[in-house]
Amino acid sequence: MTLSLLLFACSPPIQAPKDLAELGGWMFARFDEDGLDVGVVEVERLVAEMAAAEDLDDRTVSMPALEDIGGITGPDVPLEDQLPVAVAGFSGHDLDTHLGLVGEANQVCIESNTTAYYRRTHLDAFCLDEGCERVDTDNEVRKETAIAQVWYDLKKDHRLLELEDGRRAMVARSWIEESFPADQEEYSWDAFYTLEVWLEDGSQTLRWQSVWSAVELGPVGPDLYMTTVKNAIDEGFTNADAFVDDEPCEMDRDAEYVR
Repeated sequence: MTLSLLLFACSPPIQAPKDLAELGGWMFARFDEDGLDVGVVEVERLVAEMAAAEDLDDRTVSMPALEDIGGITGPDVPLEDQLPVAVAGFSGHDLDTHLGLVGEANQVCIESNTTAYYRRTHLDAFCLDEGCERVDTDNEVRKETAIAQVWYDLKKDHRLLELEDGRRAMVARSWIEESFPADQEEYSWDAFYTLEVWLEDGSQTLRWQSVWSAVELGPVGPDLYMTTVKNAIDEGFTNADAFVDDEPCEMDRDAEYVR
């Protein structure tokens, strides 16, 4: 037996954190590495029951700060400035449907109601719906809330995984590489990281999204901002299903914006 085979045979299995608070950061940092599927299994174990709850507060958890961003480039923001929150839920559509949504160049009506403009550029040919393992994207986003309005450029990468039991999952990681000033003077989006999980569960899909952000919004306190974020995550869950079902969209999908 060669040395490489001996090393492989002796390599311990990858173990993901058993605690949800640690798991999100672990998966974000390891996004480009092996073992992401092990993290998905733990996500299901920890959030599946919670995801079935009707009340949004029962599907929402606070998260610790994101300390390791896994080698990507992000803004230099103190950890104590982060406002992390995560939401779980179920989609009534299968995973293949959600794979297809990644291919949409216009993400308005798929994201939250605060998303006024969202144009996606696929860095390679879109192929998740054909079974390829990864698709990376650049995204130009306009957010408009009652608090503030901002443009930012978002990088978002997607991986398609197969679990040991044969089921498939998609995991996405997104981030901004720099801080972006809002339209309002002295307001800004200083950091924004997300981790999203889609896991097929028969004809439906388990969803979990964790957001770590840092903002400067004047008198707006962290509690109000985090309430806004958890509502936006849940709106994104709802709007994605509504888009597939051809339901009317509250946003103007054809609006043209000059940045």
